[in-house]
Amino acid sequence: MGNTNSIAVKHRAGAVHGPGKKSGATSRVHQKITKDAGNRPQARKATTRKPAVKAAAAAKGSVGSSFDDFLEEEGLLQEVVAAATKRVVAWQLDQAMREQKISKTALAQRMGTSRAALDRLLDEADISMTLGSLAGAAAALGKSVRVELV
Repeated sequence: MGNTNSIAVKHRAGAVHGPGKKSGATSRVHQKITKDAGNRPQARKATTRKPAVKAAAAAKGSVGSSFDDFLEEEGLLQEVVAAATKRVVAWQLDQAMREQKISKTALAQRMGTSRAALDRLLDEADISMTLGSLAGAAAALGKSVRVELV
């Protein structure tokens, strides 16, 4: 899914002001302006669309393209789907372990694998996993795996 560290850096105040700087135009955005408060432009009303336009958009079901279309255009759809699937699988394994009160070490022993291999399977960020390791973890938890193409 790309380097998420670079995205986080863009949104930190240090990335705007530079390291260690706390002053500047951006930091003054949240200051209250009391002088000439009556002369400030007012925010637009939320209902700027005409009722007929709203009704037509609602009749169509949606306006614009879907998020999946956007990801497809950017070439990110497969990567995002893989990451989301891995997060769900890791969460489901974690929940089953909590319900059965099984530690990672105990589950790794049941699976006949190392704790490091289990950690990789439970790592949401590591999208590489084999069906064999997933099936082994599921069996060790008394569960089964169901894969479906849709």
